Amino acid sequence: MSHHSSDVSAVSRRSFLALTGGLGAAVAGLAGCDTGYRDRSGAEGTFHIPDPRKSLPSKDVTFRLVDSGDTKKPFWDAFFEAYQKKHQNVTVKYDGMLVNRMDEAIPLGIRNGTAHDVFQLPPSITIQKAVAEGWVAPFDDLVPDVEAWKKKFPDGTFAEGQQIYAGKLYMVPLGTEQRHFCLLHYNKQLMDEAGYDPAEKPLTVDEYRDAARKMTKKIDQVYGVVLEIGQPNRLTSSVEYMARKAGLGIDTGDGIDGRTGEFFFTKPEVLEAIDVVLALRKDGSLFPGSNSLSAPEAWPRVVRGGAGMVSGGPWVAAQWQNDNPDFEFGVADHPTPVEDPLPLGYTRFGSDSVCIYAKSELKGGGRRRAVVRAQRRRPDPLGRDRQLREPADLREGQSDGRQGLHRRGEAVRGDRRRDGRQPAAGCREPRCRAGQPGAENAGGGGLRRGHPGDHGRRGDEPEEGARRPGR
Repeated sequence: MSHHSSDVSAVSRRSFLALTGGLGAAVAGLAGCDTGYRDRSGAEGTFHIPDPRKSLPSKDVTFRLVDSGDTKKPFWDAFFEAYQKKHQNVTVKYDGMLVNRMDEAIPLGIRNGTAHDVFQLPPSITIQKAVAEGWVAPFDDLVPDVEAWKKKFPDGTFAEGQQIYAGKLYMVPLGTEQRHFCLLHYNKQLMDEAGYDPAEKPLTVDEYRDAARKMTKKIDQVYGVVLEIGQPNRLTSSVEYMARKAGLGIDTGDGIDGRTGEFFFTKPEVLEAIDVVLALRKDGSLFPGSNSLSAPEAWPRVVRGGAGMVSGGPWVAAQWQNDNPDFEFGVADHPTPVEDPLPLGYTRFGSDSVCIYAKSELKGGGRRRAVVRAQRRRPDPLGRDRQLREPADLREGQSDGRQGLHRRGEAVRGDRRRDGRQPAAGCREPRCRAGQPGAENAGGGGLRRGHPGDHGRRGDEPEEGARRPGR
């Protein structure tokens, strides 16, 4: 295989969680292991499963974890296989889901008291909301000597108001932000025929548009670009990367400029980047159906010859290398709107973060005790004295998951929407319905000028420089 990306080696992950104690704490040391997505040589990493620092239960227990899947799944499958060999009374059920599915399943699990023991927060629930409502438990209650454990993470990973509230740690990242989340992946043959070499010189947005036009051969059902609009956070990444190269700065999460505390969706850099995507549609270079394609559904279109380019993170190259080793592709920088683009920075908070479900039967006390505790009044971790309760948006979401998702978006982000702006007509996405600034409708195609579709972040894929629960 010929391509311009470096080989994908085995992923290395640190120990991140000690599942211990209580009536069934399955929370053991998901410990320093060297493995991950298998490289092309077929070599596998190995795991060292440490002895738990507290006694594990002797009876049979089941531990459940959910995150956004994709290239994390091979790591978890191999890791949990090794873990269960050492602790044969522990059964692990891992679920890797698309971010869109997580956004429905996890809140409904919380509502029904059946959520996974450890989960990646879906985009529509902020960690602040989860802590305030009592949906997540602090790691301090389960991890022995948690302060020493936190010091094993890179400096700057944890901060009060980000993962720590009232001195307690509620969210732990498993990945790093020190990686690209939106590189241009392309069919090398089609790119050569278009007359460009992005690996040698990154494409400007004008060259990107021209290459897409030249690749498009509708008679053969080939299109220049396929987008992952079925996962709106991926469309956001594509727009933000172009805007940040033009001077937008680091996204600290939720589409807010960390320097001003204001939403950046109406800034010129963002509007110009949105115009680039709209131009692809106008040119007829956009793969039909991009509006409904999730990220994993979009990537294979390039391999199959239906599209010439897709922008994504390192998980795209990993999949192509392993599933289609003979496919010739290239990886290059995302198209730039300026001749001298700014470098892309990142925050230190990490990504692919997970939380512990407060009512998990494995953490000690079970659901019955948790329900009793939730009925008592106690000081809120965010400094308010309030009754812990199940909000109406989750109760209503039981019968209609998608309507519940929209109501959830309002409940989670509603306290930020105090500028009086109205959502775009016809937009049912949570951020629009919550009154997202700059949501003027720019027509179909799932795109709104001044509103790049950032209706939640992923697991599937976190943006560089942004604090978010996961990709």
